[in-house]
Amino acid sequence: MEPKALIPKTSGQICWESPANIALVKYWGKHSIQLPMNPSLSFALKESVVKICVDYEIDPEARLELLSFLFNNHPREGFALRIQNYLSALVSLFPFLQHTRLRIRSESTFPHSAGIASSAAAFSALALCVSSIEAEINKQTPGGTDFLKKASFSARLGSGSACRSIYDGFVLWGKTGLLSGSSDEFAIRLDEGMVHTGFRRLKDSVLIVDSHTKKVSSSEGHALMQQHPYRDKRVEQASLNLKKLLQALKEGDFETFGEVTENEALSLHGLMMSSNPGYILM
Repeated sequence: MEPKALIPKTSGQICWESPANIALVKYWGKHSIQLPMNPSLSFALKESVVKICVDYEIDPEARLELLSFLFNNHPREGFALRIQNYLSALVSLFPFLQHTRLRIRSESTFPHSAGIASSAAAFSALALCVSSIEAEINKQTPGGTDFLKKASFSARLGSGSACRSIYDGFVLWGKTGLLSGSSDEFAIRLDEGMVHTGFRRLKDSVLIVDSHTKKVSSSEGHALMQQHPYRDKRVEQASLNLKKLLQALKEGDFETFGEVTENEALSLHGLMMSSNPGYILM
């Protein structure tokens, strides 16, 4: 007789909203299972968000099934398949999923796949929903350090930079000797003491000149970094820029902040253009 999960039959709805994040020190290139080639630092956008609602039914007699997926009230078969695969990958972390049927609705305040980290926001919100279902099963309140750490870890498996969208403010992802508690497996939020008051009022303006899907996906771009001739130097550059930026944030040094973030942006496009094959997303 096949063993069954010791979980009660239950159902409900969970909704979470997560922001896109803008990387100041870019994550570009990965290894193993969604681990970054270099540490990255980002800040969250309050108005560019994805809201996800999950209707779930847990039944020991059932098997994991995504019954429907709607994006802005329309079916999206391609993304539905990606979510189905993601949920399957989460079963080892959230065993209840193997006996769960889900209906998922996603709404975004900005264009999808146009270069504003929509996947990061989406998988972050979805990871928070799954983590909250687990909390309800265990009669716990969602939130807290351990809850957010597991959500960040889980979000990373769907989209690397999604682990940073779990938090607001400035967020670091990637193991570095510059910050205690940093990890390649989940992101951490910078404490207020590490960010000068001037930077806590930082705002970001997004001008959309083309809302179409970008020609080369982030996953394809990351893959091209494996054999990139400048890969090792890029890792060195990112670590040096991270050190400069953390210091600038703490001291309120806007001049260095501007120099480093511009250098990072141009370096990212330089890496794209010098890939094989090369491409331009500027």
